[in-house]
Amino acid sequence: MRTFQYGADSAALAKPVALSIDPASAASRPGQVAFLALVEMLFRVHRNVRLDVPQVVLSTGETLRDASLRTAAAIDPFQDPVHEPADDEHTVIVSSHPVTASPSPDVTATWSGGRGEVSIRGARADKLDASQPDRNTADASQERDVLGAATSACLAAAALFTLVHDGWPTPAAINLLTLSADANTDTAVGPIDVGNILVVGGGAVGHALTYWANIFGIRGGWAVIDGDTCELHNTNRCMGMTVADAGWPEGAPTGRARPKAESAAENCSARSIPLWYRDAMRHEARADLILVLANEQGVRESIASQGEPLLLHATTSSQWTAELHRHIPDRDDCPACRIPSHSRASFACAEGPARPADPASSDAALPFLSAGAGLMLCVALLDLDKNARILRGRTNHWRLHLELPAGSPIQEAIHRGTSCPHHLKPSVRRSLYVANPRRWDDLPN
Repeated sequence: MRTFQYGADSAALAKPVALSIDPASAASRPGQVAFLALVEMLFRVHRNVRLDVPQVVLSTGETLRDASLRTAAAIDPFQDPVHEPADDEHTVIVSSHPVTASPSPDVTATWSGGRGEVSIRGARADKLDASQPDRNTADASQERDVLGAATSACLAAAALFTLVHDGWPTPAAINLLTLSADANTDTAVGPIDVGNILVVGGGAVGHALTYWANIFGIRGGWAVIDGDTCELHNTNRCMGMTVADAGWPEGAPTGRARPKAESAAENCSARSIPLWYRDAMRHEARADLILVLANEQGVRESIASQGEPLLLHATTSSQWTAELHRHIPDRDDCPACRIPSHSRASFACAEGPARPADPASSDAALPFLSAGAGLMLCVALLDLDKNARILRGRTNHWRLHLELPAGSPIQEAIHRGTSCPHHLKPSVRRSLYVANPRRWDDLPN
């Protein structure tokens, strides 16, 4: 597994982990979203996970317990998620409210509106002390809590990974809609409605994006382009991808690997295009919006030179960050300028040091990094046709530090675009828009 090859400690990931959810939260849609997302992330790297989940029936007719066990087995068929509890388990609890039981769980994932929160051994984020009342999620629309629940799952997976490696994550409360680390509960609900979407890249971030897009719902036509096939080492960070997708049904190399585009597209019932970008675009009509989630074969330079009025993309870095990027011609730089293809691969999908404090450590492929990046992009799309926060101001680059350090885990940056060599002249762009108009062509005005 890439997780071990890049420096994670096998003994740490073999430590027993118990993932549970209280009955009230299990009966709620946000609780189900958070719990199933944690199953997706934890079973991709941890090797001794026990599930404790009530027999709650989902809207599909399947129970939450059966859905969790089915998902776990598809990711790692060699685990036994229903084994007996161990005395030294690391405990992760999903709950719509902070847990006051003693002893406190190691990690608690909770939420309020668009705010996702992770508590560490009973300690909450500084701005969320016990005297601050939380909104009663049981009396509010469950849909408005889905964003916070999804965010809390990413934070909890990151915190657990750090704890089993004897690190010290900081309690955090984050709102990915406002891109702030505070008590803000502003939220967004689906569906995503920004026109026809072309997802270029079906790797870790592409899988995460389509996984979350299915949670929130989509309108318009979505298509995923990727000419690569699923490999076993991809399964440790691609949400929705199973070992069978990589040609290893039930853990044996007896099957045929599927195209990555097909696996990622299946997450949200999108159309798959199992070709490289340069080949696919010979037959594809211009999309309303292109999401740049690939970096091979000069794809960033190619897309940047097409004159699109808006490009969005998400990445991860080697410093445990999930990142969201905006690109508007003449206002921002382009994807190729911001992350040149000839530079050192510091933004490779879902790779980060297992021990960030150790500069000699190798990189590790971690699922919560790609999950966080995909969720950041998904939230930006949710808001694009409403308040369009991502289009405001000069800031065009946001980082979420999933190392959960002391201080704010959210950082912002500005990249100027005045010297970008890939941008087409405004007159040329206008000609392209007139010839083949799409939804966001009036954005510069």
